[in-house]
Amino acid sequence: MTEKTAPPTPRHKVSTGYAKLDEALQGGFLAGSAIVLSAPASDEVPILLEGFIHAAQEKGLLICRTVSSAQIATPDGVRSLVCSDRPSPPSENVIPGKGIDSLTDVNLQIVEVLDSVEPNYVVLDILSDVLLRHKALQTRRWLTELLERFRSRNITTLAVLNPYMHSLTETSLEESKKRLQEAAVIFKKLGARRELQKAGAKLAS
Repeated sequence: MTEKTAPPTPRHKVSTGYAKLDEALQGGFLAGSAIVLSAPASDEVPILLEGFIHAAQEKGLLICRTVSSAQIATPDGVRSLVCSDRPSPPSENVIPGKGIDSLTDVNLQIVEVLDSVEPNYVVLDILSDVLLRHKALQTRRWLTELLERFRSRNITTLAVLNPYMHSLTETSLEESKKRLQEAAVIFKKLGARRELQKAGAKLAS
């Protein structure tokens, strides 16, 4: 007599903060998944990041390079880790970090913040800067290990990469995707410019 196993519990979805993208993804991002947003710098990118932060009704963490970038993390409970050698002004929600010259130091400070903040979702906005500073292979390995660490904690991660800042070889994430149990979703373009700008206006109001 074989023992029946219970069916796996369906994973819930996390809203992207953008209705049309939620619809295209049948409800949003899978909780605990890793998403790499490959898009050039534009007005739409920060709007999407801000929408994701506002839509996620749980503790969150923004990992960025500048204090000005940390301004999108306005909801209560959202903390910002600023990975910069420049001193950050005192702020309740801003955690001063170190630069990105050493990926080991970056990992150590991220793990320390994960342990203290215990976020359920993360916006990783340092990927292009890391890729500019370090070799492509080193960056891919670092990203793979970092995303796996987030996934092991059931953290939904949205990472941002500007493809126009790098060569095609550098922006290829195939190795990272193969090594992840759940492949990252790569968005090549952000469409519906007017729709996103309207969403941004609503967030600002």
